Amino acid sequence: MRIFNSSPFKKPRKARPNSCSQGGFTLVEGLVAILLLAGVGLLITSAFSFSFASQNLARVELEAARSAGQILEILRSTSYDSLTDVENGNLNMDPLGRFQQMVLSDISDRLYRNNLAVYLTIEPYQTRTETKLVELVIATIGVSPNTAPENVPPGDILVRQTTLVTKKGINP
Repeated sequence: MRIFNSSPFKKPRKARPNSCSQGGFTLVEGLVAILLLAGVGLLITSAFSFSFASQNLARVELEAARSAGQILEILRSTSYDSLTDVENGNLNMDPLGRFQQMVLSDISDRLYRNNLAVYLTIEPYQTRTETKLVELVIATIGVSPNTAPENVPPGDILVRQTTLVTKKGINP
């Protein structure tokens, strides 16, 4: 006597003689799936890498612009006569207060850590005797401060800010 656990209304299956009763993937299908997943993973990884590199460059550009603004603020607080003492692009820091010297030193250290250099030029402005042009350039080390903005290589930074200095003070 046979006891079946199935319903009495179901027809019993007939076995096919040459068919495989197991379902699943073939070896080729598995390899194709693995290659597709690897390709998608590579694309996602490269997108994240590009995103992080772009974010880092934007952070350094922001640091350069912020530092240029801070340096100009310090120059605004100095006297007109002390701004004329520029040797080889370096500002004579003796007329500055101790706090201002510390701030400039801190800015210089931050820029150096980001592979940036500061270039300062003070020169007479056209034919005006009591007006000077102050140009502050922060650029990636190796990029000339005379480089035009459109000629800066990709991945490098060039921030240029200029202002006029008169006996009355720096004009914004």
